[in-house]
Amino acid sequence: MGELNRVLKKVQRTIEKYGMLDKGDRALVAVSGGPDSVTLLDVLFSLRDKYDLSLSVAHLNHMLRGKEAEKDACFVKELSEKLGLPFFSGKRDVRSFMKKTHLSPEEAARKLRYDFLEDVARREGMDKVALGQTADDQAETVLLAFLRGSGLAGLSGIPPVRVLGESSIKVIRPLIGTFRIEIEKYLEGKGITSRLDASNLEPIYLRNKIRLELLPLIAHEYNPKIKSALVKLAGILQEDNRYIGERAKELIPGMFGGNKKKIEINLASLQSLPVALQQRLVREAVNEICGNMRPLSLIHWEKIHELIGEGKTGSYIALPDGVVVRKEYGNLLIMVEEARHKMSELDCELEVPGKNYVPEIGLIVDVHLFGREDVSRLEVGGRAACFDCDRIKFPLHIRFRKNGDRFSPLGMKGSKKLKDFLIDRKVSASKRDRIPLLLSDGEIIWVMDPGENGWGRIGEKVKVTEKTTRVLQVEVVATSEMCYNGNGGF
Repeated sequence: MGELNRVLKKVQRTIEKYGMLDKGDRALVAVSGGPDSVTLLDVLFSLRDKYDLSLSVAHLNHMLRGKEAEKDACFVKELSEKLGLPFFSGKRDVRSFMKKTHLSPEEAARKLRYDFLEDVARREGMDKVALGQTADDQAETVLLAFLRGSGLAGLSGIPPVRVLGESSIKVIRPLIGTFRIEIEKYLEGKGITSRLDASNLEPIYLRNKIRLELLPLIAHEYNPKIKSALVKLAGILQEDNRYIGERAKELIPGMFGGNKKKIEINLASLQSLPVALQQRLVREAVNEICGNMRPLSLIHWEKIHELIGEGKTGSYIALPDGVVVRKEYGNLLIMVEEARHKMSELDCELEVPGKNYVPEIGLIVDVHLFGREDVSRLEVGGRAACFDCDRIKFPLHIRFRKNGDRFSPLGMKGSKKLKDFLIDRKVSASKRDRIPLLLSDGEIIWVMDPGENGWGRIGEKVKVTEKTTRVLQVEVVATSEMCYNGNGGF
């Protein structure tokens, strides 16, 4: 019983520390059926009298795991009925949503899950939505952010409390200070069963690789308490992040002009501030224009910082979600504006290897060189493509379509008109002229089209074969026309 009481007390301390619950709250508990969410439900059920809670359960089937997902839903429903709690379930086709939005599986599932929870919480008049992220999740998130070169916001990890969407409903994470090993002991001690998602045990996605491979390696070779260290780091940086955010909001009334469609910031005033506050004010302006975006990458901020300091009047930076940051005389303007360019105007030479930014379309492209021995571990598909480096002539260029362009897609011996290729892929006429093309010595080697079958098609002549000795990997990190994937952030 000691371990059970210890977990309960630990969760209660977390609730009190962050003010997660108020007396009489109506809380919707998101339960997948896994150990973390099942523990969350049991703990909150145990604390319901203390906080006079009215609990309900929500479960979303992502339609990714067939019969196993159906069994998960049945398990959670039966658990809810056993506890006498209202149960709300839903289904969302993540694969179809991925095709429409070009998000990764994790991003698409997350977006649909939060939308579902917000819909249920609004409809049922909930005050809080409780999620089951743990201290292990926090450690993984911080390390993932570090590997991706995140700034302060990314390194702050998962917030214990935040507002859900545009509502007054708050998302709370009562287990954020509890480690998974404690959860396992808690469930074992109470004889509670849970469901297991086998995909979490496969090192397919980067987060899974961090959980299953990198963190155990660091713990074994360098610091056995690495998870605790990362959780502490997140807590420290959350306080720094909160302070900078509060200070920035104090400055907004005297700094921002314009309206909700176009915000003007006086450049002289902006330049007089510390860089950390400059970043946050730009961020707040972007949020004001288009709602809470995910964190932008540091390369976006680096370009904005250059624009603030050295950019010429009229120059601009394109950000995700169609946001443009433009320098106009004594002001920095932040607005939603579709950058308009003629096809012939875009021609950007890529640095190899390197991180490349194409400001005309807000495109960020990473280029890496690898040996043959690395081929098996490289990510292919999604937003990344691999080429036989020795079949490529440098420099590489990115441009839009031109009249007469031809392409030899993977699997085809000859070539065909690029226009016909795009028509075959059912790319609408309005989008054909806005698809970036990767060229080697004037020849198209990658049609970077986020279509239903992933990010376009590479050329037949430059494909990786058994004879390949050097591999060139080109990865699209972000564009101004898709939701940003969280790679970094400031």
